[in-house]
Amino acid sequence: MRDLASLAPALLFLALPLASSAASIQILSSARSITTSAYLTDDVIEMTDDDADSTFALGPYSKAVSANLALGPITCTSSANQTSTYATSAFHADGSHNCFAEDTGTSGFGTSYGSSTFHVVFRMTESSGYELSGFVQGADLGYTTITFTGPGGSILSLTAGGQTLPVQKSGVLSAGDYDLNVTTYGSAHGWPPFPSYSSGAYEIHFALDSASDAPQVAQASPLRAFPNPFAASTRIHASEMTRDVCVFDAAGRIVRKFEGAAFYDWDGRDERGAAIPAGVYFIRETDSPAATTLKLIRVR
Repeated sequence: MRDLASLAPALLFLALPLASSAASIQILSSARSITTSAYLTDDVIEMTDDDADSTFALGPYSKAVSANLALGPITCTSSANQTSTYATSAFHADGSHNCFAEDTGTSGFGTSYGSSTFHVVFRMTESSGYELSGFVQGADLGYTTITFTGPGGSILSLTAGGQTLPVQKSGVLSAGDYDLNVTTYGSAHGWPPFPSYSSGAYEIHFALDSASDAPQVAQASPLRAFPNPFAASTRIHASEMTRDVCVFDAAGRIVRKFEGAAFYDWDGRDERGAAIPAGVYFIRETDSPAATTLKLIRVR
């Protein structure tokens, strides 16, 4: 019988953990795009404007586009943006769209469209735990959808319209190919006397359990106003957990207070009902620890 001393090297070998490589993401295809368009007619003159950007490259992507038209009482504006980054075992994307159309006259028509799409197909080299987090948001005539599918079929499918939906999914992904697509889109249509709005936004973060290189991307402020710059009126959207905002002038004086709602239509008048002059103003959340501030410009 062999003694324990002679077995010691073998016992030591069995006690050591076996080396293994960390799971990683192989990007098979990437399509990231933002689009805007605007069209208006007053029954005599027709005008169109559009702007777009897209990339199939894997480098960091940070773009914004806009389309803007104005003809007498008709105004059509649209904007879209996206910031996204890939890493070996994680990726991050956020984007939004905003559309506005209005005709305060008696004849004519205006429409605008905007979208921001992040679409990636990737391969898992081996099974790994993962987490997918963030949100999708749609307001007025705007929507945001997210679909996530894999070898076994649908993993996640959400559509946000008139609401903000959290994205929270985790588990284990087996080796294989996966498809994740998130897009925000919508259009606004203006006819007398009602303005029309469309907006949507998303933030998506995907990371494997072994991720040590997760990209850090600054999140766009959820406090926003559209149109911005504005002439007659603008719609102020508060953050998801905020319902109180104030408008300040460049000297820091309070111009207008809003309380208790998710968004506010502001006609450019102060607390006394007087029209404010053209210039730079600031919207600030008053019931949020983050104290988010947004620059707002009024034009004539």
